[in-house]
Parts: sequence; C-alpha cells; structure tokens
Amino acid sequence: LSALPAGIFGGLHSLQYLYLQDNHIEYLQDDIFVDLVNLSHLFLHGNKLWSLGPGTFRGLVNLDRLLLHENQLQWVHHKAFHDLRRLTTLFLFNNSLSELQGECLAPLGALEFLRLNGNPWDCGCRARSLW
Repeated sequence: LSALPAGIFGGLHSLQYLYLQDNHIEYLQDDIFVDLVNLSHLFLHGNKLWSLGPGTFRGLVNLDRLLLHENQLQWVHHKAFHDLRRLTTLFLFNNSLSELQGECLAPLGALEFLRLNGNPWDCGCRARSLW
C-alpha cells in the first residue's frame, strides 16, 4: 500500500482515531482526510512518506495528535498544518528534514509537544524563522 485510494474515508464523519502506522505509504493526496471532521488522533509513523502538501491535512479541525515520526519526510509545505489549530502533539522526529519554515508551525497555537530530533537540520540563517 504505497498510497491511499481517493475517497477511502468519505462519509466517516464520526471517526476519531485512525491507525495507519507501519505501512508502506509514500504519498498522501490533498483532501484525503477532508471528511474526517471529528478525527482526534492520526497515526502515520513508520511509513515512507517523503512530502506533505498544502492540503494533506485539510479539514482536520479537531485533530489533537499527529504522529509522523520515522518516515522519510524531506519537505513540508508551509500550509500543511494550516487547519490543525487544536493540535497539541506533533512528532516529526527521525525523518529526513533539513529545514522547516517557521510559517509552517505558526497556526499551531495549542501545540504542547513537538519532537524534531533525529533530522539532518541545516541550521543556517534560513532556520531563524523557526525561533
């Protein structure tokens, strides 16, 4: 399973927990989770994801926990987390991220736990926007 079929989660408005960890998912299309308005926990760790687009998590307005660690993430669009204003836990550790735009984390005002360790960070001047 390298990608999820379009519409696979259509109509699952009451779903609160989604366990997709430890598969071989490489790609998540925009709006794949858009119908999951009550989802609170999304487990995507241990896959082969390499990028997150601007609409990957669109509609997940009640998401509390997003686990993306131990993938192959190299790139996160600056609007990937735009709808996740209630997110308290974000794990991005042990990926292949060398940079993350500060604008990417700006919408996450409720964030309490953030793990970024285990990435090959480029700590030059461009990283300044994170702080």
